[in-house]
This record gives sequence, structure tokens and C-alpha cells, in this order.
Amino acid sequence: MANYWTTFATGDLERSRGFYEALGFEVRPGPEGVPCFTAHPAEGATICFFAREAFAAMVPGEVCDAAHGQETVQSLGLGSRDEVDRLLARAESAGASRHTRASEQPNGYGGGFSDPDGHAWAVLHLGGKR
Repeated sequence: MANYWTTFATGDLERSRGFYEALGFEVRPGPEGVPCFTAHPAEGATICFFAREAFAAMVPGEVCDAAHGQETVQSLGLGSRDEVDRLLARAESAGASRHTRASEQPNGYGGGFSDPDGHAWAVLHLGGKR
């Protein structure tokens, strides 16, 4: 079975680490001497953050500046509308900018935010209406 994770560039490792810790994600340091850390929002989910220069050394082409354009939207599926509201509030409190207020969606309930580097997140509870 394969593992799956996503990897981002960040302009400030400490700021990003603090942000994801404030969201309640488990945060682990990277290997010694490697400018990175991992965040784990749930079992089996890993987000790896590298300093922008280290990330640039791993990929071809230019590194996307998420503050000016998006390559992807990360989505978190949560167990209830209350969990969605709580995570969105924690994100905003930790320095996120809200780009979508929580509301009823065609297939559930959700909202969105951008982290301090500009990476877009959707936070959703998929299921029936209230």
C-alpha cells in the first residue's frame, strides 16, 4: 500500500510550524539538518513543509508563491459542522485569512481559509443538511 502526503514551500518555517500547532495538528521535526517539518491533521495524513530554498532544489521550474496564485486547494473532511466552525475559528485566531465563511454547501457544510503563506484550505463536513 502506498502512502500519500502533500509538500509545500514556506517562507518562514517557525511561523508555519506555530500556525499548524495552533490548529491542533501534531507537528514533528524533519531530519536533522533538513529545513523542514511535518504536520499531521489526522491519522494517515501528512503535510510536509520545506523552507522555500530547499523546496526549490527538489522541483523543476519556479516555486509557486501561494500568496499570489494557487496550484491546489487542500481539503479537510471533519465529523461535524461544529468541528468545521471550531477549526475555522482556530485558523483565524492563529493568523489565517478567511476566504470563505462557513455555510451550507450542496453536499454538506464548509468554509475556507488561507494559511500565512497563502496556501488555500477547504474545511468541510460532508453530509445532510441540519
